[in-house]
Amino acid sequence: MKKGKVITFLSSKGGVGKTVLASNLAVNLAKEKNNETALLDFNFLFGRDSATIFNIHKITTIKDLNINTDTRSGDNSLKEKIKPIHGVRVISGIHEKETGKPSLTVLLRQLKNEFDYIIIDMGQGFSGELLSTLDNTSLALVVATPDTLSVNHCGFILDKLTELHFPAFKTRIVLNRTNGKSGISQSDIEKYLKRDIFINVPEEQETVLESINKEIPFAVNRKKTPLSTAIEKMAGQIHSGRDRKGELLFTEDSDDRSIQAVKESGIPSRQITSSDKKDGRDEIIIRVHRQLVKEMDLKDNDVSEALHRDVEKKIGEILDREKIKTSTRLKRISLVKEIMDEVLGLGPLEGLLADEKITEIMVNAPDRIYIEINGCIKKSGKAFIDNHHILRVIERIVTPLGKRIDESSPYVDARLPDGSRVNAIISPLSLEGPTLTIRKFAKEVLSIDNLINLGTIDEKMAAFLKLCVKCRKNVIISGGTGTGKTTLLNIISGFIPPTERIITIEDSAELRLPQEHVIRLEARPPNIEGKGAITIRDLVRNALRMRPDRIVIGECRGGEALDMLQAMNTGHDGSITTVHSNSSRDALSRIETMVLMAGMELPVKAIREQIASAIQLIVQVTRFLGDGSRKITQISEVTGIEQDVITLQDIFTFCQEGIDRNGRIKGDFKNTGFVPGFLGELKSMGYDVDMGMFQ
Repeated sequence: MKKGKVITFLSSKGGVGKTVLASNLAVNLAKEKNNETALLDFNFLFGRDSATIFNIHKITTIKDLNINTDTRSGDNSLKEKIKPIHGVRVISGIHEKETGKPSLTVLLRQLKNEFDYIIIDMGQGFSGELLSTLDNTSLALVVATPDTLSVNHCGFILDKLTELHFPAFKTRIVLNRTNGKSGISQSDIEKYLKRDIFINVPEEQETVLESINKEIPFAVNRKKTPLSTAIEKMAGQIHSGRDRKGELLFTEDSDDRSIQAVKESGIPSRQITSSDKKDGRDEIIIRVHRQLVKEMDLKDNDVSEALHRDVEKKIGEILDREKIKTSTRLKRISLVKEIMDEVLGLGPLEGLLADEKITEIMVNAPDRIYIEINGCIKKSGKAFIDNHHILRVIERIVTPLGKRIDESSPYVDARLPDGSRVNAIISPLSLEGPTLTIRKFAKEVLSIDNLINLGTIDEKMAAFLKLCVKCRKNVIISGGTGTGKTTLLNIISGFIPPTERIITIEDSAELRLPQEHVIRLEARPPNIEGKGAITIRDLVRNALRMRPDRIVIGECRGGEALDMLQAMNTGHDGSITTVHSNSSRDALSRIETMVLMAGMELPVKAIREQIASAIQLIVQVTRFLGDGSRKITQISEVTGIEQDVITLQDIFTFCQEGIDRNGRIKGDFKNTGFVPGFLGELKSMGYDVDMGMFQ
């Protein structure tokens, strides 16, 4: 199968001779060892000029080729559908008024499989068709004439190609209609454009006019003129693959050489997977990053839009100057983005943060980055350069928040701009080096219907929880790490009537309640001097002075549990919080322990009486390791206290029945038949309770 070269002629103004050059170059390339050559007239507004030069009265159009589907060679060969003229098969574009433009990407892919050279005469402007063409272009020839207007237009095209991430080393300038008597000199043009002229084509107006009027390319019947000689010389360089300075013209097969040159430059290898090492991109990223640091004043935490543009432009310049080659424009865009992520973003984490399917990112070591998708943990395939690279990313996260991480303060909790929760810990506490964990902030707030569809809860349990929240029952959500406690807290807090004043209190703000009358409070860690900390407990005490109807605490971890219980027992019914524990019974023991952490010397019996009086409902959430699914496994009522023991009664449970052939948890949500003791109270308040949910 061939791997044809796509050569695209460009100009931003008409009348520079682009079509004449493209047509005659195609004839010369076709003569070189009988190369299969196609000429595509991609001037979609006036796509018939090439047909005139070749004296074709019924030209084949792109639409005629019927390439909407990915046809292959053989009976569906595109070559067989086009009659060659002077060894060239000419294809015309489609007029703007015509409909049904086929995919240019598919067309070019097929042509590259069948032809040695595909010459494209591109129309003026930067259209979507041009982008598709550039993505497949091996060499772009920008045509200019030696006058101020044309040279300025040429500079505009070169700047635009750079903006579109088309590599400068895949671009050459063809200076047409030079006569040495008038116009701007070649050296002045090269100095102005900061580019060498690829080929200098002399002006022969008589030859060109005769060719057009007789409808025959001058490369066919005027082979000895200086004009024909120049085009023949251009064809020879293209066929050899090198320009007059010996530089490679085509890079499809040169990526490995460029990367090998980078590897031989002495850059230390990254700690990466073997698959990453194969393409050498990591060494390229390090090389460009080092050059950026030398040439620009980069402030890690001052990433403005202007800096972003300047860095992107400078990366393109360095890639061109260092001759770091990519075979396609899309690969170059991908490489530039990776470098931008390294310089201004969070490096290899950027792509993971953008993936909405990923819910958690865990960095254990430079080459061990794990992710959680649908409750299952797997290796990401991404990697940092080294431990220092991880530490730099951590600092980039925490510094704008006024936090620090160093040997005197070796762990930190933080939050990304999108709300994602971050925990970082470094040596000497972490023996593996810097470790980073990111709990991603969901862009879409889940609803109770989402949980039902996911199999986390059934409809009866959902209706019961909604009723309890609306009727101001105090609820504790219990579960282990990553079970979805905060998600469930956010959902059931949405059941609170919009007429009530709600105060939320969190370590890192994650709750997004739909009600309008919500006050959000967030704890604050100590500053660099170790002062100024505001704890959850401080905020709970302050919230009591803010006339709350409901208090929602993201998580109780310590002495604030005592203040929470006192609030629940003193007129702030309907409060909700979460705790870390493995069962409803464990949740009670956990709360008892946290109350003791408040420093109040209370007898255990008094604490248990407060718990039994304050809490009406415990909702246990479990994450199953088998398939990563999350389910509410218990909804239990706190029924009272007997002989210093708090009594519980399950209302709903999840009964696991095994694992299916796909490794998914099998089981059912079941009612225990127990009717909660506060049901009579709900009926007296006027709520219509469906007794069927308890049967």
